[in-house]
Amino acid sequence: MMSDYTLLIRGIIEQMETIIGPVAMAQARQVEGLEIGKKIAIKGDPQKAIHDLLDRYKSLMGPVAITIAKKGAKQVLEKNPGLKVPAELR
Repeated sequence: MMSDYTLLIRGIIEQMETIIGPVAMAQARQVEGLEIGKKIAIKGDPQKAIHDLLDRYKSLMGPVAITIAKKGAKQVLEKNPGLKVPAELR
């Protein structure tokens, strides 16, 4: 079973893919602490992985990346309001 953080990251990546296609996955693969293959695995601090993933997308797309990421994270955050995530995702 995937952790809530893994579900959150998957939601963000999938939402980004709808906008920027395969570039979203390519960027995610470059985030230290994320292992992306058929499944997504977090090695280390999930909060840092989320932060670094958002930074990659922001450097690529600017502030609109956060709006897209919020959409991808929304469902997981609604079910798990106690998850510790970067403030900009709230």
